[in-house]
Amino acid sequence: MCTGFVHKGNDVIVGYNLDLAINAFDYKVLKRKDYFGVSIKVGSTSYFTHGVRSDGSFANLPYMNGGLLGQYRRSKDCCRLDILVNQYLRGKITFKNILETYQKRLIVNAPHYSMHSLFLSPNDDIMILEPGLGYQLIKENYAIITNFPLLMTLPDYSNPWYGKDRYDKGLKILQSASQDFSMKEALKLLQETSQKGDYGTRLSFAYSKNLHSVYYCLEGDFTSVNVFHF
Repeated sequence: MCTGFVHKGNDVIVGYNLDLAINAFDYKVLKRKDYFGVSIKVGSTSYFTHGVRSDGSFANLPYMNGGLLGQYRRSKDCCRLDILVNQYLRGKITFKNILETYQKRLIVNAPHYSMHSLFLSPNDDIMILEPGLGYQLIKENYAIITNFPLLMTLPDYSNPWYGKDRYDKGLKILQSASQDFSMKEALKLLQETSQKGDYGTRLSFAYSKNLHSVYYCLEGDFTSVNVFHF
């Protein structure tokens, strides 16, 4: 599941809904001086998977349902998307480094997973990266990602795991937004694309570049919004 977005106007705002089954992953919400987001523990290793840095770097790892693309290969000529996202959110590589890696190595998924990512650079460049399909730099001042591939056309989008309904709701809000798109509107977008039930929304967060702050809530409770200042 999950929904992520970027909007660039008079402010630059990003947002993300983490939709997970209870106990599906050992995850933590991290609030550090240079990072806000999620870490997921796999074995003995913790990966930063969805979040934003104090410099405005944003990345995520929602599932990409809709075909077995970019399957894992163990090779020095390959690089896993989840490792790229982890390194980017930890501040160990730059947006430019990701593009350079794509030119030199094949981007693949982690074993047994299919994922993609929406990136934002500190300079407000937006990119979609999908193993097996490539990348696209976004020219519009907005972008949204859910759980189906964006760099190919599917014959049918009715599978509920694709999140096409969430994508369409969020896209409509972003397309109609003015240059004054605000944190209030960002949280409304997250609320309207949040999920209930078995794969409910565990964390919702939105970051404002102008405010240099993250607004977030837990378990889909948008009546209780917390603020984290970098």
